[in-house]
Order: sequence, then C-alpha cells, then structure tokens
Amino acid sequence: MRVDPDGPVPPPGEEGEQARATAEADSLRLEPACHLERAAFPADRQRLLDVLEAHHAPDSVLDAARNLPESGEHADVTEVVRALGGESAG
Repeated sequence: MRVDPDGPVPPPGEEGEQARATAEADSLRLEPACHLERAAFPADRQRLLDVLEAHHAPDSVLDAARNLPESGEHADVTEVVRALGGESAG
C-alpha cells in the first residue's frame, strides 16, 4: 500500500507535528463560531465573553476571547475569527 504524501494524513516527524499544531490553532480560532449566534452582534469583548459563558463554551475558547482587544466592537463572527488570527468563519 502506498501513502499519498499530499493526502489527509500528515507524514510522521516534524512536518506532521507542524500540521497538527496548525490544525489545533485553526480549530481554536474557529470554535467560537459554534457558540455565538447572530443576535450576539455587534459585540465588544465583554459581550462576547458573556455569550460564550452562557453557551458553556470550553475554557480554551473563553481564554482566546479574553485575548481580544478591550476596545472596539465586532460586527459578526467573521470579525471575531479574524481578530483571533483566522481568515474567516465560513
């Protein structure tokens, strides 16, 4: 059986570890979208934290939201994801 190096499973070693770390970081940036509804927006950091806590978001998501800037509002979840270092929520 031959494994395609461009397939869905990263190769072992450093490259595989790097791929896993990237996937985990992407997941952490996108996970807030699972816990935020449209009615939450526009929202500043505190409003986002309140909604995430009300939806029992995991600590990792709450910690990421705590790292958002204190000032400013986010119009939608895409802006939140971008602020967390991601490209887009969907």
